[in-house]
Amino acid sequence: MKTLDLVKLALLSMQRNSWEQGVAMDAFFERGDRDVVIALAKEAAYRRIPDGRPAMIRPDEGITDPCSVGEALIFSFQETDDKELGDACDSLLHWALK
Repeated sequence: MKTLDLVKLALLSMQRNSWEQGVAMDAFFERGDRDVVIALAKEAAYRRIPDGRPAMIRPDEGITDPCSVGEALIFSFQETDDKELGDACDSLLHWALK
């Protein structure tokens, strides 16, 4: 197994805070790894809390940290037209603006 594959596997096996999820999503997005970006976006949408913030594992994260998943979340919605991803995009935008 190549070093990059080992690093990818290690990253994907860890639980992440929202900003770390966003950094991971951006790294795979820039690398062109569409399937991993979409999988991470679905996880971010799944971990959305009632106020609209995605990728949350604890409520006391930094105020702008949840926005770090935004670009990859939008990309994933545009690629898949998945309703849950669209809802996550909308709720993140609403939370960020309000």
